[in-house]
Amino acid sequence: FRLRAKRMSKDEYCAVDSTSISTYGFHLVDIRWGHNKEHLPLKQTLEVIVYSLTSHLPIFYLELPGNEPDSRTLEMIVTELGHMGFKNIILITDRGYESMANLEMCIAKGQKIITSVKCGQGEVLKTIKSIDMSTGVPEGMSFSKETKLFYKQYDLDYQVKGNGDHVIKADRLKLNLYFDIHKRADDLARMQMAIADQKEVLQAVLEAGKTIPKEDRDSFKRENNLMKIA
Repeated sequence: FRLRAKRMSKDEYCAVDSTSISTYGFHLVDIRWGHNKEHLPLKQTLEVIVYSLTSHLPIFYLELPGNEPDSRTLEMIVTELGHMGFKNIILITDRGYESMANLEMCIAKGQKIITSVKCGQGEVLKTIKSIDMSTGVPEGMSFSKETKLFYKQYDLDYQVKGNGDHVIKADRLKLNLYFDIHKRADDLARMQMAIADQKEVLQAVLEAGKTIPKEDRDSFKRENNLMKIA
């Protein structure tokens, strides 16, 4: 891997991925702490790989206990890549690796990263709420004919506290937002259908004068979760 690091070009894009593997073995150290997420009676390991999107060859491999969440492995991956001599590479991850701690770690270390984020994340949600949707389309966003998506890139100002009074400012932190007007319409239609179906169920219960047994009330509320049931 150190020899391969010498052949890597600057700002090369590298994908980060992981998968859990169940095992019937007993002797690997990592399986002693790895528990199956599907609650099967099997131990498992987490196999992490980083590979170049140019050569499609792996540049890093790591085995971890199977119950290690992705978000807790990113700092370890970045540190190990630095020890192996991989400098100035751009990591691409899915949103399983996204967390505020990881974002601040990448800013502090100057690690370039492209990642997906959850819409409920603080800065993302604030930006989404600032978009005017009164006309049914997001004001100020551009439209792509090829993808049929609205899109816009936002510059974010973010700072990380370092040692003492030292403050590290994020270098070119950007947020890309995409909006699918057709998916949004489908989601709204499905929600209205669910509301109508649940109203019919509750109306039938009221008209029949039924009392929901105490042991079934929690499941009844879950099944009709769009209604407020007293």
